[in-house]
Amino acid sequence: STRVHVNEARCTCSAMAKATNTVCVHPFRLKKLAKDPIARPGRPRNVLARAEVRSQVLADGSVLYRFRESADPKPIGTEMKQQVQQKSEESVEDGHMHDLLIVGPGVLGSMVAELWLQRFPKARVVGQTNTERSHGRLRAMGLEPRTKFQGDGTSFPYVIFCAPPSGSDDYPKEVAEAVQHWNHKGGLVFTSSAGVYQENNLGTCNEESQLQLLGNSERSDKLLLAEEIVHEVGGNVVRLAGLYTADRGAHMFFLKASSVSRCGENVINLIHYEDAAALTVEALLAGTRSKYYLGCDNHPLTLAAMMKYVVDSGNYEGGCKFLGDGPPQGKKLNNDKTRHELSWEPKHASFEIFVNKI
Repeated sequence: STRVHVNEARCTCSAMAKATNTVCVHPFRLKKLAKDPIARPGRPRNVLARAEVRSQVLADGSVLYRFRESADPKPIGTEMKQQVQQKSEESVEDGHMHDLLIVGPGVLGSMVAELWLQRFPKARVVGQTNTERSHGRLRAMGLEPRTKFQGDGTSFPYVIFCAPPSGSDDYPKEVAEAVQHWNHKGGLVFTSSAGVYQENNLGTCNEESQLQLLGNSERSDKLLLAEEIVHEVGGNVVRLAGLYTADRGAHMFFLKASSVSRCGENVINLIHYEDAAALTVEALLAGTRSKYYLGCDNHPLTLAAMMKYVVDSGNYEGGCKFLGDGPPQGKKLNNDKTRHELSWEPKHASFEIFVNKI
């Protein structure tokens, strides 16, 4: 097997390469592993396409991913897919055909739960968390809370994973474990980020745009590896723009900061939490397999414009000064394809309209 080092800050590849058969996956070296980053629209073709991935955290904090290749390539997730298909043979009672497991029932997951129970009042909705801190809130919503250590092995026709990478030491492994609770009879959705797209020079970006290469950033690596796991077992991926509510999101960060060393002409893309939840539910119920969807309001705006809308609305106090210079960065998301395929439109058409209606 080949060990792939992805922590540039702690890179010791040159010293350990011969002894450990380690390949450095920094952007300038990644070309040796993946000449073509795109196998088909929305999906990277790199070592994932011909190997199984295993991660390991070393004593010095570095993360190694093992890519085991063979003459007869076996896509990542194949073994897991077989496990899921075995579980799909388990019978599901008619009264539980819309049971849902939500891994990470935070703000987004809780809104998904509310929408789900409105559609399917008799469904069993389980909220899986890392700790019991939010269990009282989840019970009050009508959910059945549990920690990831309390699962009884029950499979679910519908599963959504919407926990952020920040809450896990081994994010792909967490996603892989959650996938095994899906019985393949309904839908599986993983909520990812539009940050996995490579575009950063103000160009238009849609569902089929080029993705970042493994090794560009730790966060995007985690998300791309998790996406591949879900894709291989037939689940759908929903890549979301910046999430917000009246008191959550990028605008609140900048209000609290009052001044930042960023360029005010940098472009940001947004989607309201309510719209992200509704889109996720549609992706769960679509009956599609291994699809990539994009969640945004189709109204990209600059940071300066966003904060101007906030101040001009009269609903917030303060503002933010952008002190950075240099060429602006960002991407302009467009999800017309997702809207057409899922027959979905956002309730909150744009951030500007939203802040003026609060």
